[in-house]
Amino acid sequence: MEKNPVKHISLRGMACFLLLSLLFISCNQDHIFFKISTAVEPREPRIKGVPTNFVRFPPLTGDVYVANLSALYRYDGGWSNPPNPGGEIKALAATNTYLYALTSSGLHRFNGTFWAGVSITYGSGAAYFSLQSIYGAGDAVFVSGWNRADDPNQKDKFAIFYVADSGTAGLAKAGTARLTGAVKSGTEYYLSTNGAGIYYLSSLTATPQSVTGGGSEIMGLIKAGTDVVAVARNGDILRVTTTTATKEASTGQIMTGAIALWKNLDDPTQNLLLLGIMPPIGYSGTTYGYREIVLSNSGNLPGNPTQQKPGTGDFSSIETGGEDKYDTTIGSRPVNHLFQAPDGTLFAAVQGTGTSRKETNSGVWSYRSRDGEWQWNAEE
Repeated sequence: MEKNPVKHISLRGMACFLLLSLLFISCNQDHIFFKISTAVEPREPRIKGVPTNFVRFPPLTGDVYVANLSALYRYDGGWSNPPNPGGEIKALAATNTYLYALTSSGLHRFNGTFWAGVSITYGSGAAYFSLQSIYGAGDAVFVSGWNRADDPNQKDKFAIFYVADSGTAGLAKAGTARLTGAVKSGTEYYLSTNGAGIYYLSSLTATPQSVTGGGSEIMGLIKAGTDVVAVARNGDILRVTTTTATKEASTGQIMTGAIALWKNLDDPTQNLLLLGIMPPIGYSGTTYGYREIVLSNSGNLPGNPTQQKPGTGDFSSIETGGEDKYDTTIGSRPVNHLFQAPDGTLFAAVQGTGTSRKETNSGVWSYRSRDGEWQWNAEE
């Protein structure tokens, strides 16, 4: 009797489907096993806890500084502990003349020899005495204060002050949002906020002018070549002028505020902008780490800049092809700050995800050769 051709084809098709499924599963398992093989043993960090931002002091010729709540650290190819400003250290900033530290006892500055307290004059009778953030911009530091009587989620309850290296200080803007960045370009200053957009100042004593465009939630500001570049919380990359902030690209990710420049010291035409990312609120994924924006040969932001994951692209801040090792290390951890030291070492301030009981899930990390292979891991 002739076999049922439909049934025959169906069984053969099912067999092919099962075979392809097995091959697909096998390939996926091979990739999973490969990723497992790229995992590295986490190390205990020298600088534990949730580190501050990194700064270089003096900005063009000095060493790298970072802190945790209990101590200040200096990197010049090796780590040491310079004089401490006292109190719990919350943030650092550097100007041409001073290293600043925002601590639990207020604002302090270091001239290379000793620390001294800095007074902030509160404007308009408002008690903006709870200092929240500091950013250096050439010859001045900008400080964000909050009136504790108001909800910090109301984004017009902050003030921005300036302290010049010359010793003058004053109120730049009251009734604004929390300061998230400051840069000086030529004789002009730019300030970014998380809730009130970007401001431009023609001088320290000038009235800040709002820069149009770019939205209100700006997470970071940096000077890239001759360009002023801002990043919005929604991942937009903005070119900023005295009047407008223009979107040039988007990462498509939520930004942590980590923003840094990277240069290949062996080929100075290879320049990147590094940006910390995180999943949207309420999303259970583990996509953290950072993304790279390719800059021009001179370090400026090009038109239609390209975005890439570390380890991909023509060049990267990590070894080409190191994407899987990146995923199993820093790519699964929140990055609050990034910085490239003068010797080329790339550092990150990593915040733990609560998945480890050991002190290996947060602290200062670095991208170095360890045990004969390049990897992200805790700086020892």
